[in-house]
Amino acid sequence: MTVCIAAICEHNLIVGASDRMLTAHTVRDVVEFEPARTSTGANFTFKVTPINSAQSIAMMMAGDSDIQAEIVLRMMRFIEALEKQSPRKHWSVEEAVNLYIDFYNQIKARRAASAILAPLNLDSDTFIKRQREMLDSFAETIGRGLMEFPMPGVETIITGIDDFGPHLYVLAGNEPRCCDAIGFAAIGIGASHAELQFMLRGYTRIVPQEEALWLTYMAKRKSEIAPGVGKITDLFRIGGTGKCKYQSLNDLLDKMQLDKLYADFEARQSCAFQEAQQTLKRLLEKIVAERKRNPPDQP
Repeated sequence: MTVCIAAICEHNLIVGASDRMLTAHTVRDVVEFEPARTSTGANFTFKVTPINSAQSIAMMMAGDSDIQAEIVLRMMRFIEALEKQSPRKHWSVEEAVNLYIDFYNQIKARRAASAILAPLNLDSDTFIKRQREMLDSFAETIGRGLMEFPMPGVETIITGIDDFGPHLYVLAGNEPRCCDAIGFAAIGIGASHAELQFMLRGYTRIVPQEEALWLTYMAKRKSEIAPGVGKITDLFRIGGTGKCKYQSLNDLLDKMQLDKLYADFEARQSCAFQEAQQTLKRLLEKIVAERKRNPPDQP
């Protein structure tokens, strides 16, 4: 129950926005809550996490926050350890995507083994070794259960800038989709509302930064109509000024008064709609009155 949005724009920049609604599964229920913004200028968001030391690649999370938190921590520790061994290594966005898939699959395998194999006093190794002792139907049922083990729903955007330019991937569980060509992506329950704004605009990845930033912000605000999308907005950028580092743009919300700008924009749109409606009403009334004065000839 959330929305995360990212878009590529001119000069190989990436801009993004998210709400702060978090979803967690407890023993009794599914809990949703929205933490308040701690500091306007803080380089920190709840849904967006830079995952490498250069802060050139970021992960945006939707769905079960427990799984996502476990994956992002594993990724950051793995990348940190590898960067210490090879300081000159530059991570590609595709490598980060593959690393996410590996850790997702590990967590799924562990949970499946705990739920299905452990009650039978088995683990993954002993199940493989003892399959010959089992009935084919039993082994097949266990194998299918492991492969089809249900996981809580998660969606992820992994985006950033590497040696080959800006990239944008969306993952549904462990299934990736590259969105480099269309240049924008959204996840969460508000995704369809957000993506519609880009489609209506005919968005391309070469639009100016200010247009991309405004459209991304507007798309997030429009997505708030979906149930479960939080009202607080976090903005960020990757790239610019010769650097690829992740930068929080939350200070723009106050300095540029984006909330007020959006409210004025919505008010003008509403007025334009009403004016068009009234104009159409007058035209229709004029046509009806003219027909009454000059009824058409009957056949």
